[in-house]
Parts: sequence; structure tokens; C-alpha cells
Amino acid sequence: MTQDSGKSPSALSVEWREWLVENLLLGVEAEDLLEVLVKGGVDAELARAALLAETQDPHFQGVVRVAQMQRKMETLLDVYAEFFRQSGAHQQVDRHAALSADAFFERYYFRNRPVVVQGALTGWAALGEWTLARLTERLGLTQGTVSLLEREEWKPLLAEFHPPRGYAAEDLQASAPRLSLEPAGSELPLGPLRKNLLRCQVSGRCVLQLVPSFELHRLTREEEEAAPPALRLNVELAAGEMLLLPVGWWYRLQAPEDSLAVTFEGFALPERNTAWLLDHRDTGR
Repeated sequence: MTQDSGKSPSALSVEWREWLVENLLLGVEAEDLLEVLVKGGVDAELARAALLAETQDPHFQGVVRVAQMQRKMETLLDVYAEFFRQSGAHQQVDRHAALSADAFFERYYFRNRPVVVQGALTGWAALGEWTLARLTERLGLTQGTVSLLEREEWKPLLAEFHPPRGYAAEDLQASAPRLSLEPAGSELPLGPLRKNLLRCQVSGRCVLQLVPSFELHRLTREEEEAAPPALRLNVELAAGEMLLLPVGWWYRLQAPEDSLAVTFEGFALPERNTAWLLDHRDTGR
């Protein structure tokens, strides 16, 4: 069906076309869209021709299919979120005085859930010895995260801890230990975890805010009016405690006092760490 109005749909301004396509994708009824266009000063005949042209455009039809798939994925994520809430896992991060490696992997790692383990750093000479002041002097750094395998003069530090047995890969090259120096008052903004990560708190305290992976669509829309907020879990990590940060989750960190931590990204598994690979144009949020 065609309509010859004598006016080209392209006469509709770019702003109106963007608005029209966006609302068509959101499922707004055609008559409601026409009413807004006319009230906005668009000629009624031109508005109808523009609406018809947009809906018949093959590019628009392709976008519709992508949008439909996205909505299906988001509703599936909502199902995961609902199960998460029903299980009670949304109330707090699980914390264990001791947790076997088998239970760690079966109940948390493979289920993409965070957990705090309190007895995993037994035997670390670094506990009680490392402070921000001492490490700043030894490394020549004041804050940030560095690989402890990066410089030859840092290697003596490797003798003062070991990868958590049964959890992280024993080989240091595989477990890839990194040191995080966080002076009191420092903050890390909310960002995504591209891989599973073990954070071992050596000294001081830190407070983390975690956003589950299935809340991604809510997280990206929180600035929209009336958009439901993403679920957040808060966890405080003290010296001697280990936290699993699952791949795909988002986290924000605050250091209320001087904080030191060693992180590992290689695990005691035959498979490599699962990575969240995003498009190269991704900006992180």
C-alpha cells in the first residue's frame, strides 16, 4: 500500500525521525505517535507518510528483529533475577569460616555467585606484615594495581604469600597475582568484571558494592525516569578474607582505611578462566 502525499517523508526533521523510530521500537501505538507529531507542528499528511515509510524501511525491519531478540534476552535475565531473589541470595553475600574447594566451585564459581571465605589465607606471612606504608616504600608506588611478576625487584614479595590452595592455580604465571594499593578514602567507580577474580584482603578493610550479571539491562537504564534500579549487594572485606568476584558482575570499591589486596585470575581448574568478551567498541557500560 502506498500513499502519495506530495511530500517526502524525509522532510521530517532528524530529531522527529529519531523520536519516531525509538517509540516504534518501544511498541507505542501508531495513532498515539501521530497525535504527538501533529501536536508538535508536523503536518498530519506528512506524519502519516513518515510513519508508513519508517515501518516499511528494510533497515527498520532489521532493527525490529534485533530489538525483539534483546527483549527476549532481557525477560530471560528477569527470570534469573527472580530465582535469585526467591533463593534469598539477594539479601547478602554468603560468608564461610571455611569452605572446601569442591563446594567453592560447585556452589559459587560455576553458579556465577560471589562468596567470602575467611580461612583461605592461612600461612600467609604477608598477613600482619604488609602495610600500605611498607609496600609503598618497597615498590615505589602509592596506589593502583600492579602485577607482582612485572619487576625483578618485586619478586621477594612472592615468598610472603601463595595462591589460595585448592582455589587458585598454584603456578604463579597461571594465577597471575596482582597487588592493589588503596589509600584511605580512595574509590574505584562501578565497572564490569571481564573475568572471575579472587580478591585476597591482606591488610585494612574495603567495602564493595556488587551488581549481578543478570541486572545489566537495568543497570544501563537507571538514569531513565521510572526505570527500576538494579539489585546491589554490599560486602565488607577484612584482612585475611577472600572474595570471589564473578565474571559478568559489576563492582564498586571504597577504602575507608588503608587497604592492600592480592588478586588472582587463574583458578585450580583444567579449564582457563571464563572471559566476558565484549565488542571492541564497548565503552564499559
